[in-house]
Amino acid sequence: QRSNQLWFSNKEDEGGKGAIKIGFNDFGEGTVSGSVRWYMPTNKEQVLKLHSDYGTQESIEFKLIKQAVTKAIYMSGPLMSSKEAVSEKKTALLTYTEDQANNGIYRTKAIATKDTLADANTKLLEIVYKDGKPQIIKASDVATYGVVLSNFTINEIVFSGTVTKQIADQQRLVMSVQTSKANAQKAIQDAITTMKQGEADAAKAKWEQEVIKARLVTEAESRN
Repeated sequence: QRSNQLWFSNKEDEGGKGAIKIGFNDFGEGTVSGSVRWYMPTNKEQVLKLHSDYGTQESIEFKLIKQAVTKAIYMSGPLMSSKEAVSEKKTALLTYTEDQANNGIYRTKAIATKDTLADANTKLLEIVYKDGKPQIIKASDVATYGVVLSNFTINEIVFSGTVTKQIADQQRLVMSVQTSKANAQKAIQDAITTMKQGEADAAKAKWEQEVIKARLVTEAESRN
């Protein structure tokens, strides 16, 4: 076919062709399910080379395209943590994977983590850019054959039981911190309200004393 959708998932309704393993920089592991659309090259020489090297569409899909996607996912995972993959870097995981599957593997460098809770010796990976574009250390095989991948989707990331618990614990911690901040703000506001109320009550009491004093002075003067 000139174009087709390749699924990588363990679910039967999604092809059942096998989810792809992924690892993250916090040592979390899991499997990724999703799909990618591929397009055959229009160049005659590249088409002939594809048929010569792989022979069948199934071979092209699983020995060329899925291998490229697998490699891209494998190299994209270490650029983020397990938690980031399902939160702030969810879109980045898609972008990194599709770009590396199409164009090649990024050059990266190790940087020290800024996470004060992590091991001081922990190193994170950062993409090396040149002229605003990621540097490529190895071209993708699909690019060599002129195959184009697009509409890459991730339907699900299934983490190991340990990682799932860690993410749940982190989410509860974040919720707890947010709740504590909200309670602290409420306590401050309550203190301000109490202070203002106290000032109002004191002013009212003082005014009442002034009224009583004035009345007593008036009564004394009237007796004189």
